[in-house]
Amino acid sequence: MKSKKLSVAEVKESGNYRPVKELRFDEIIFFVLEHIRLRNAYTLFYYFINTILIGFLAALSINGFAEETLTFNSFMVYFGWGTLAGSIIIIPFHEGLHALAFLLIGARKIKFGADFKQMIFYATAENFVAGRKGFNLIALFPFAIINIASIPFIIFGGIELRLAILTMLLLHNIMCIGDFAMLSFFRENRDRELYTFDDLETKTAWFYERKT
Repeated sequence: MKSKKLSVAEVKESGNYRPVKELRFDEIIFFVLEHIRLRNAYTLFYYFINTILIGFLAALSINGFAEETLTFNSFMVYFGWGTLAGSIIIIPFHEGLHALAFLLIGARKIKFGADFKQMIFYATAENFVAGRKGFNLIALFPFAIINIASIPFIIFGGIELRLAILTMLLLHNIMCIGDFAMLSFFRENRDRELYTFDDLETKTAWFYERKT
């Protein structure tokens, strides 16, 4: 799956495209909070899947305590491991999957970064222009792969392992908020032919639309 190959110079200078939004990296948190609140297919799915996971986790815990297959100590240990995995250990895997998605659509120079003030981590391909389909793959790839890979452990694992995996998955999916906010932005602008690229020199993400 490859997006239309465009250069930044062509987008900026050909006269066929116009800027829609300039998003500075230090303003991403405001962008995320604005667009995750909108009601569309992506945001509703984001809230739905996390609500379902909360329900599964609660049901598993209550049932475990009721049947005495979980003790307070075992709950705290495996919930703790899941929390650690979902909030810290998973980060390099998540960003690595973003990088792999970039490679799949033709990018080659991948860079990683973080903004600890906003608690944001990212993988990007500097000045690589991605269209809607390419961006959708980049945004959804880690979410899809990590959730699918977790299913066998949830189905066949013991109660402690399921507790840890569900906790990890819930925290990971919550932290996908930035990806779903970006998808929400594209969804809200679905009537436009959008392209995006990152300028790491100025730490700015640009969104352009093709003129009709």
